[in-house]
Amino acid sequence: MRAIQRKQHMPTVLPYFFSDSLRSRFTQDIHDAVGSSRISSEDGKWLQLLVGVSVEPNSDAPRPRADRLIIGDNSPDNAELAGALLISDPTPGVAPVFLSTLTFGVERFESRTSLLIALQQRFGDVSDISTIEAERVEGSLFEARTLAIMRQQAGHLERLLVQLQELPDLRAAAGKALQTALVQRGVADSVDVFSQVVQILGTDPGANPVVSSVVGTQYLADAAVQAFSLNVLPTGLIRQFLDARGLVLPQAQSELFELALADVVSGVRDAYEQLLSDYWMSKRQDGRTVRDFIGHALAACFLQHLLSSRAHGTMTEAEYRCLLSLLPSQPGNVQSIRVQRLSVTVAGQEPVKLVGVFLIDFPAEQPSSAFLYFSLSGFLRFDDPARAIAHVLSDPSRAELLFYSSLNDHLAIKEKGKVESYQDAFANVFFSEFADSVIALQKRNLRYVLGLPPIQYEKNPVRVDDALDIRGLLDGRLSNLHDSGRWRPEVLPFGQTWGASIQAGVGEHPKLVSEPSYNWIGKLKKLDVLLERVDVLHAGVEGCMRHALNRYLAVIGGPPLDARALWILPAAMDAVPVRLLSLALDRVCGYTQDPLSDSVVVAGLITPVLNRPLQRLPLALLEHILVCVQEEFPRRFEEQISQFYSRTVRQLDSSERPGVISGLVRE
Repeated sequence: MRAIQRKQHMPTVLPYFFSDSLRSRFTQDIHDAVGSSRISSEDGKWLQLLVGVSVEPNSDAPRPRADRLIIGDNSPDNAELAGALLISDPTPGVAPVFLSTLTFGVERFESRTSLLIALQQRFGDVSDISTIEAERVEGSLFEARTLAIMRQQAGHLERLLVQLQELPDLRAAAGKALQTALVQRGVADSVDVFSQVVQILGTDPGANPVVSSVVGTQYLADAAVQAFSLNVLPTGLIRQFLDARGLVLPQAQSELFELALADVVSGVRDAYEQLLSDYWMSKRQDGRTVRDFIGHALAACFLQHLLSSRAHGTMTEAEYRCLLSLLPSQPGNVQSIRVQRLSVTVAGQEPVKLVGVFLIDFPAEQPSSAFLYFSLSGFLRFDDPARAIAHVLSDPSRAELLFYSSLNDHLAIKEKGKVESYQDAFANVFFSEFADSVIALQKRNLRYVLGLPPIQYEKNPVRVDDALDIRGLLDGRLSNLHDSGRWRPEVLPFGQTWGASIQAGVGEHPKLVSEPSYNWIGKLKKLDVLLERVDVLHAGVEGCMRHALNRYLAVIGGPPLDARALWILPAAMDAVPVRLLSLALDRVCGYTQDPLSDSVVVAGLITPVLNRPLQRLPLALLEHILVCVQEEFPRRFEEQISQFYSRTVRQLDSSERPGVISGLVRE
């Protein structure tokens, strides 16, 4: 019965980088190159030997040598060169070389020098000091190409998420606002609000005279977040301010600190906007600004959607080539293609900008097909632009309009009334303007969320984080990483999460302030509570493996795949399904290296659903994922441990900072 089910559910739609898909693509690229006279017919027959097809060239030339193309100056990883093959004649003195990439197909160059010059002209991140290195591909050519593409894409998604995790948070903005207020109040600018603590004093009402004791501590930056959230200390608790050496400040200086905390409420917005602007213009290690890096990421996502659409047959080769001209590496003639931004009006109100939705058509063609490009989901093809516009306006729930618009425009979109659209063409470079529009949307979201009524201290920073969440606009696969950082794995509508909790918890005191305790037993219990809060935040070895697997599962795209909910169903009738996490850990530990022959992958969070195999995750692809994860897992586990105290860990609608909690334990 299992065998019958397996045959009925053989995968039909595979990722473009699956080895069988790459083999077919390479053959087609050879035919296209011959047809466009980029290579000769004899070259094509010779290159066809790499596919294993019995097509003999007229000459007695040896079998082509295929090497991985490596840029030897630590240039940033380039999606357009992922899986690139440098193909040459192994005979000494034979100069011409061929470059095979998924993006551009097969190209011929007279020498490696001319190839390097062409790459420098095409890609800005290939510099004058770059060198081309080659590493011979051993074993299956197309499986090696699959591995190269998966590693490049998984690394790209992780670098992108790490960069987004560095967005300034509410604690940084409140701390900056407090730092500025202290200077304006005449307090010495040597105060570091992120390392200096303030004590929380409680009084024993039964003592005579009344005795004060330290019942908790906060960093000044956390006190600033509490002040911004309008959360007051419980009755009977007061702050006692200290200097950098831990000595109690005089009353006059303490009053200045209290006044500075009160100033935070009005100062956070300016401080946050400045931090956000500085973030986008800051330089990365590769010399690019974060803004430029995001523009590069948008182009990389666009390319992935292009490659997938071509592989799945939802656009023609001619349309693919035309859309390819929008990439920064293709500065050729783009007059034959038109890209327009979209705006909508509801019931005659002011237009609402849609960010990440574009209408693309080809004015020179009659009749002209058209595409809608959604940064989250990719391309939709229509027979003409009018039908594309009708699709945008047809959603009765207006969910897509909400997703691609800033939070301050959501009320206008939800209004009852006629929806109309407006288009305007791009004036500058497509992806540069695209990046600027995403950044502008994020800044509008920041102003909106900072203007909302305050909520509970622990929830306020998380609500701000959700307003700054642009993962879906940059690359929809980011949410499939299931990372436990600043955001939920799934991208939920902002109003669905925060609409009913606007006033919830106002006035509650934060966890960092404990209830009074007047003996050592009580103090030790408080320490235990803090340590337990840190302990539950550790992902552990299974959590590390889950994140490692999800890096590669996310590359596949489509509906989310979570390693925690995947099982391997062996072929034997009496075999027990095995959790993917368990299998991967067994391989890392050396307990098993058996191949996944004649098994299927099924899903299920608690128990597997045996009659619903995952069609888009064939065993061969899962084997590639396991190979990648097994090689890098020791390094990833060490990094998880070393980076634990510098991270923010999201837990539902609140977040924890292990480093801050541990610092309070030490205090």
